[in-house]
Amino acid sequence: MVLKVGLAGYLFHPAVGAIAGLLWFRGRTNSPAVLTWSLVLYGSGLIVSGVVNGSSPFYIGSVMILGPFLMVAVQSVDGRLFIQVAKAFVVGQAFWAACFLCFLAWNFSLMIEIEPEISRGSFGTMLLRARGDEDLWSLMLYFKLLGNFNKQANILAVSLILTAYLFVMCHLSRALWLLCTMTMAVMTLAIFSRGAFVVLLLATAGLVAVSYWSRQRRRQVAAAIGVCAASLISFTTPEWRDYWRNLSTIEQRKEMAASALDGSNPYLSNGHLASEERAGSTHASKALPSQRQTKAAPDLCEAKEPERSLTFFIFGYGLGNYGPTICRAPEAESHNGFVDAWIQGGVLSAIGYAAMFIVAVLVALGRLYRSRLSDADALFGLAIVTCIAVLAQREYALVYLWVQSTGGFLLAIGLALSCRVSDQVPPCEPSKH
Repeated sequence: MVLKVGLAGYLFHPAVGAIAGLLWFRGRTNSPAVLTWSLVLYGSGLIVSGVVNGSSPFYIGSVMILGPFLMVAVQSVDGRLFIQVAKAFVVGQAFWAACFLCFLAWNFSLMIEIEPEISRGSFGTMLLRARGDEDLWSLMLYFKLLGNFNKQANILAVSLILTAYLFVMCHLSRALWLLCTMTMAVMTLAIFSRGAFVVLLLATAGLVAVSYWSRQRRRQVAAAIGVCAASLISFTTPEWRDYWRNLSTIEQRKEMAASALDGSNPYLSNGHLASEERAGSTHASKALPSQRQTKAAPDLCEAKEPERSLTFFIFGYGLGNYGPTICRAPEAESHNGFVDAWIQGGVLSAIGYAAMFIVAVLVALGRLYRSRLSDADALFGLAIVTCIAVLAQREYALVYLWVQSTGGFLLAIGLALSCRVSDQVPPCEPSKH
């Protein structure tokens, strides 16, 4: 479980941020009380549901520390420290992206060595081949460091928006902004997650529209172009355009979310599911030659659907209990962040989780209206929170594999920008650029 996260989870280990952030927490935040209470409701649901459903104390404790506690801490720190933490994060993400690209280049040579016919295809084909084959993932060092393609693409997409905010507010120099944006954009393209591309295009459209209507911030338009660069490039080859048109994974995610909500399990047949059947015929047919010959007989997984009772619908599954019901690991999710909030913490967590987004969006819109679209904190906070809400429709984890909470950290940044009262004057006046 922890090994799957690998080095990537520890380059920016959330426990360090949680402990450091709580040292500054004085029982208050710079955000509206209703937002704090939404977080309290979300965290309370995780604890209550975990206790009722017999979740592991480790799961409950780690998710609480790296989820709600860390998010409250991020919103409670002073403005200058808040900016320093955000800058350190985006620079770290850019460094990780550069490491990823080095490993990707090395693994392309490994792919060609294992399957020489790949070299006769285009670069776009090779990229999608590395993206879509589970058998190949096990040999890829960069995947062991990456953890999960889509979740890392989510983090990169939101990080690109945060980088744009820091540049617009003059907290990043032009050279550092370009370096961070380029490395993260290339990594986003290499991962090739359509959900990430979509939210980046939406964010860009919003930023450009606000810049046009407010007739200011040319710097903001430049930042927006950097945000959408990877999305635009993803349409440039025939292979990539074909992949865009393949919507089968969207239907699969809808089925997973629907089955989780009503307790049914379309993946089970008489309580058993073969591992080859879980992996899917496409992955099995594309196995590497050595693995096709040595693949063992499929394991059988025994699982039972949860009892559809009032307790189940109130308290959900509890942390770590959903995965085993679909023959997967305890950290498995439904690929819908809002459904996952109910799975992990029942009705209380679902209400608290949704309330965080609703409060942040309403407060940010109000601030933008009162400032006549000139409040950059509210604008970028709204962009981050809205993009995370869209990403959560397919999969967005606040705490992933119990040890990596970059998703929760970025949501906390978005909530803080949307709602907190700014207590720091930017080092330059963005409207003059």
